[in-house]
Formats: sequence, C-alpha cells, structure tokens
Amino acid sequence: MINFVKAIYYFNKLRKDKPEDKPKTVSKIINLFSTKRYFKKRAKFFSNPENIKLLERDKTLYLSIKEYKQFSNYKEGTLGKEIYNFLKNEDVDYAKIIADLSEFNDEYAKREKSMHDIIHIIFGYDFSRFGEGATIITDYWQGNSFGLAFVTLLAIVRQSILKPSAAPIMFTALKDVYKRQQGINIHLYPFEDNLKKDINQIRKELRIPAKTKAIYISEKYSSWG
Repeated sequence: MINFVKAIYYFNKLRKDKPEDKPKTVSKIINLFSTKRYFKKRAKFFSNPENIKLLERDKTLYLSIKEYKQFSNYKEGTLGKEIYNFLKNEDVDYAKIIADLSEFNDEYAKREKSMHDIIHIIFGYDFSRFGEGATIITDYWQGNSFGLAFVTLLAIVRQSILKPSAAPIMFTALKDVYKRQQGINIHLYPFEDNLKKDINQIRKELRIPAKTKAIYISEKYSSWG
C-alpha cells in the first residue's frame, strides 16, 4: 500500500516536471513495483536456443534501429522505410527512455530497448499521449514491468477525471489496444530479417488487427499541447 501511495505522489509530481526530468520520475514509480514479469520473460527467451541466435548475428535489431538512416532510400511501405520515417522525427521520445529498465546491457537488453520503437511502428501508435500510453502498456502486456502499466492506467484515469466525457471512448480504446496484441509474441519475430518487406504483410503474418475508431479518436484528442 505504501508503494502505491508513493507512486501516486510521484505521478502528481510529473505535472510539474520539465520534459527531460519526467523519465527520472517515472523510473522511480517503476522501481516501486516488482520486475518479476520482465525477468520471467527474459528467462523464457534464453531457454530457447533459436531465440539466442537472434542475439548472436552480426546485424541485430538494435543495430538496425540505431543505424536507421540507411533505410532512407527503401521503398515506401517497407518496414525499413517505416522505421526511418518514424525515427527521423527530431522530438525526443521520453516514453522510450521510461520503458527502458536498463538493469542489463547485454544483447537481449539492447533488443528490448528497440521494442518500444517496434511497437510504435508495427501497431501504428503515434506520439500523442494516448499513442505513447498504448505503446507502453502493450510493452507491459508483452511481459514487461507492472510499473509501466501502472503509469499508463493512472494517466488514463487522470485524463478521465479532467474530461469525464472522454472516459468511455478511452477505456474502449484501451480494451482494443489489449485485443490487438493478444496472442502475439513480437519479441520472437525477426524484424531485422524483414526490413524490405511490406509492413502490412508483417502485420498480417503477426495477425495484428487494424486500429479501431476508438483508438484513432483517443490519439487525436490526447495531444501534448
């Protein structure tokens, strides 16, 4: 109970924080909760020799994301081009920093750091408040720390209090976000081998449903302005 009270205190502090200070505050919230889910997912990944091969190759997902400018000439609609279009945005994605647990610095940890961008791109979530929340909570549902979900849910509750009329559509959108990732394990897909493949084909292979009307509305009316 004490940790929940502390988490709410830090969450309220976020409203006064400068953008560059927000990751530090959110990290304090995440650290209040157990990271057992993350370690369980990590152990499961390493239990399969085929998964380990994804970390031992010369061109890993982490390096592909890091060197995204090389995809500038890729065909429109390909995963590589979508990565380039997404990452060329000059704005700092503070939510990406928040989603990084950073307890390890091995190849698996680097692959995990890349997953925030991959979720944004593959699921099509934008940089709006809701888009970032959808990305972070999808990361949680894919096996990451409970602290990520707590931050997102608290933000949605706060938004619903400030604008009660938006609550029904936002909670509907949140349920849709859950359904879109249900039954999918994006951590095992070799994205780095499919950079020239059409992104819609990848979504079809992963069986990711299209974004719903509720998600589009929630993204549109939850800007950072």
